[in-house]
Amino acid sequence: MDRAILFRGLHGDGIDPTTMLAFGFIVLVAYTLGELAERIHLPHISGYLLAGVAAGPHFSGLLSASVVEGLKLFDILAIALIALEAGAALEWQALRARWKGVLALTTGMIVFCIIGGLAFAGITSGAVPLVGLPFLQGQSTGLVMAVGGLVGVMMLAASPPVTMAVISETKSKGNFTETILTTVIINNIQVVVLFAIAMGVAHSLTGSVPAHGGGSNAVIAQLLWSLGLGCAIGALVGAVLRFLRHDALLAVVGLCFVGSWIAGELGASPLLSFLTAGVFLNTATKRGTPFRKVASTLSGPVYVLFFTLIGADLHLDALQEMAPYAISLVLLRLVAYFAATRTAASLLPLPESVGHHGWLGLSPQAGIALTVAIGVGHEFPGWGERFEMLGLAAIALNEMVGP
Repeated sequence: MDRAILFRGLHGDGIDPTTMLAFGFIVLVAYTLGELAERIHLPHISGYLLAGVAAGPHFSGLLSASVVEGLKLFDILAIALIALEAGAALEWQALRARWKGVLALTTGMIVFCIIGGLAFAGITSGAVPLVGLPFLQGQSTGLVMAVGGLVGVMMLAASPPVTMAVISETKSKGNFTETILTTVIINNIQVVVLFAIAMGVAHSLTGSVPAHGGGSNAVIAQLLWSLGLGCAIGALVGAVLRFLRHDALLAVVGLCFVGSWIAGELGASPLLSFLTAGVFLNTATKRGTPFRKVASTLSGPVYVLFFTLIGADLHLDALQEMAPYAISLVLLRLVAYFAATRTAASLLPLPESVGHHGWLGLSPQAGIALTVAIGVGHEFPGWGERFEMLGLAAIALNEMVGP
């Protein structure tokens, strides 16, 4: 995504007042659908997503693709703020008390997702008649294994922003909530590391040359930059909360935009940077509680904007073309998560609710999974583009049903 577009401002891209009026109306509709979703015991997020899909360029076209792209200015703020809130919710005392359970859950997720990804690639490579993916049929074993590993990493990716949004909306507390939230935060760090490894292995197995500056080394550098930048942002937010109490809200919003711009310039992940910032804020500066009070003021409208835009940007064309394979991948991912939570619960005395329902709490998927899918598409011309289409279709389904 072009950073110049993201930081150009709403008026700089020629967005007319009629379009902004339409967007305002759509946000109101999204809010109404969110309230209706609550009546049938669904998260508000589901209503926001549906409103975005209905109004988006891939369905009714009320919002064109260029308008949705221009409105991603709100997306920057939403991802940064929600990630900060998710990181600030990570309590080290809770992690120390649950580290064995979290380790068992995340290890189980890695094992079962990688096995599932390899099995999916093997089956769709033509091993089973009539279920082959065109870009895998007749290909070398190395390519099939490379795709399987990358599919496994994409399956593994959970979504702290979506999970945090559901927790905030439902005001959930307790062992189940803390275990799930801690698990998805640790999961995202693991995904970045495993993605670096999977990209390097994929280049080795396919004999290709990294197309964008070093392949796996670049992803490892992204992780390091993200951690360093996150600590710096966390320290700045802590200082703002201490010295600018009355103007903290405006200052935090400004830091979200500035931090996102710096992350783009450094090649860091904004999601991981702000997750790290939230953790640093809560542990090193002890300002997690004041920040959560500030964030609660913005969380309602931010969630409406963020998830409405996600719905508007869902690639329904990719979903239609890859629907059978995407549905299979979504179901396989849920099976892998179910197996991981049940296995972890059998090995350790986890809360009974985690063993029985933890896989549902871990199922939402969004930002970092999109990063994996799009990253593969950019790194591997040809089959990578088809992989990206498959990934976008599966993630679109997970975005709709996960919350």
